[in-house]
Amino acid sequence: MGTALRILLVVVALLMLAGIYAVQWTQARLLEAGVQHLEWRDVRLSGRELSVGAVSGLYLAEQGQLEFAARDVRLVFVWHGGPRFELIDLGDLDLDWEPAPEPLVDPHLLPDPDALEAQDGDADQPRIPDPHDWFSFTDYLPQATRVRHLRIAVPCHGQRCTLAGGLSLLREAESGALEGAVNLLHGDQPLDWRLNLARQSERVELDSTLSLSGVEALQLRSAWEVATRSGA
Repeated sequence: MGTALRILLVVVALLMLAGIYAVQWTQARLLEAGVQHLEWRDVRLSGRELSVGAVSGLYLAEQGQLEFAARDVRLVFVWHGGPRFELIDLGDLDLDWEPAPEPLVDPHLLPDPDALEAQDGDADQPRIPDPHDWFSFTDYLPQATRVRHLRIAVPCHGQRCTLAGGLSLLREAESGALEGAVNLLHGDQPLDWRLNLARQSERVELDSTLSLSGVEALQLRSAWEVATRSGA
């Protein structure tokens, strides 16, 4: 997520600063990152606002491939030691996800469970990651992100299922708190997801709810605090 957003910020910033040369340089960098067939048209800059008529491409990863196409893209930016975006507004965003096929595993090559258990007993305890690191990607988000018409195509039951709806994400500038909402419809079945994320100096709070057909199906409320130690 954070990687994809940083890629988008690089694309937009270089378009503003170096024109056609930046486009060629950016396409080379995106190719290295796994993005292919990147195309955009009708790029216009007016004051603090950048608009793109359409942009499309294909992102390749070990987990699969994501084909994307966005239309009527509008970005409003400010300059604070570099370009920072206040608004990303997309009229239409189409996402088509195709997971990579699962590799075939020879059962004769699987490790011995007894040997793994013995190794686990001798292994050092892994370091628990800091939740602040998990959510550091929020620093790259604009104050407002909107997708007015969102379409997501994913495999399901041997076919392709399409979810359609919209997305909004708001970030409080000073605290970095997030408030997000995704509303999707599959046939006549609505799916609603709400997210609230609060970050403080030593505490992270997450509140998320998923509802299917108007019935709450999943709720997640978590809080992490940084442990402090006092030395003798």
